[in-house]
Amino acid sequence: MQTSLDSEQTVASKVAFEAKAASYNVSIKSYHADNGRFAEKSFKDEVQNANQTIKYCAVGAHHQNGIIERKIGTMSSGTRILLMHAMRN
Repeated sequence: MQTSLDSEQTVASKVAFEAKAASYNVSIKSYHADNGRFAEKSFKDEVQNANQTIKYCAVGAHHQNGIIERKIGTMSSGTRILLMHAMRN
């Protein structure tokens, strides 16, 4: 597990994620990320060394992952309903 957000652990997490994916015969060919840690030189170098590509999305670009954004919205609404129900009883 990643215990900090430094570039060393971010790269180590990338490597561990790809190893786990490879155990299921899945190869990671591309990343789509925000500009935070993923725009740092160490992460970009690791992507390039693995013959992968990376694309960046803009801040607040919710339209780029509609399926997940909808799921998050549904889960948030359900959580609010459960909390209101618990407060009422």
